[in-house]
Amino acid sequence: MIWGLLVPQWLRRFVAWTVAGLIAVAGIFYAGKREARQKADLKALKGYKATRERMDDVPSNDGLGVDDIQRILRTRDPHKR
Repeated sequence: MIWGLLVPQWLRRFVAWTVAGLIAVAGIFYAGKREARQKADLKALKGYKATRERMDDVPSNDGLGVDDIQRILRTRDPHKR
C-alpha cells in the first residue's frame, strides 16, 4: 500500500493521535451539549410543575370568571405553600 511505503512512521503516528484527539474533543463537546439539554428540560419540567400546582390550588370557580382566575394566578406567590 502506498500509505505504508511513502509516509514515514512518525507522520502516521501524528495523524493517528490527531484524529484520536479530535474524536475525544468531539465526544466531550457532544456530552456537554447533552447535559445542557437535560438541564434545560428539567428546568422546564420544574416550571410546569410549579404552574400546575398553582392552577390546582385555585379555588373552585364559583362565580369567578376567567379573568378573575387569571388575576389570582398572576398575583399568587409561587413559593408560598
